[in-house]
Amino acid sequence: MFDYLDTDLLIPEKSAPRSQEILIMAEQAGERIITFFNPETLADDLAKAGFHLEENLNPPEINELYFNNRPDNYYAYENAHLACAVVK
Repeated sequence: MFDYLDTDLLIPEKSAPRSQEILIMAEQAGERIITFFNPETLADDLAKAGFHLEENLNPPEINELYFNNRPDNYYAYENAHLACAVVK
């Protein structure tokens, strides 16, 4: 199980300001984020490395499973995904 940021975050017009803040905070902490994945090609990318993608949740799916009806109105980052992969 891992989370990842999608490649849309690299295109300011396609990413939410809140998601852009992740990049800024990480850089300020000395941990520049340099790896992003395209959700549409993630299964193939993982297969090339010997993994099988079991699940790939997008932000609306993450919200549905984990954040609906929260009293603090917290919600998933717009460019963040959750994935589950297993070794083939």
